[in-house]
Amino acid sequence: MSMTELWVVLGGLVLGYMLVSSLVGSRAKPTDPPGAPGNSVAPELNIGSEALHWTSVLHVPSDASADDIKAAYRSMIQQYHPDKVATLGKDLRDLAEIKTKAITVAYEQALRDRRIAPYKR
Repeated sequence: MSMTELWVVLGGLVLGYMLVSSLVGSRAKPTDPPGAPGNSVAPELNIGSEALHWTSVLHVPSDASADDIKAAYRSMIQQYHPDKVATLGKDLRDLAEIKTKAITVAYEQALRDRRIAPYKR
């Protein structure tokens, strides 16, 4: 085998490796659920320890009345209800689920902070 043939084989191997790795690497990796830390689906809705304050999630001032907090919760949760987004794509349904969880966590935190009785359905 001549030196030219060897370089052609090595070049083909390198190009083949690069092509295969780019095709395999571009597939979605379903390792983390949407909204998990480091996931770009909804980075502003991090529900863990760095969650947003309930006033910014529910869009109410910190001195809002119990009725205002409950009304804001009902209004926000209605927008992202699973029945409202059931026909949309998976990404939007996942985002609505994350947003619903963030709204619920914020509402529960508001109730605890303000010592308000929970909303009865």
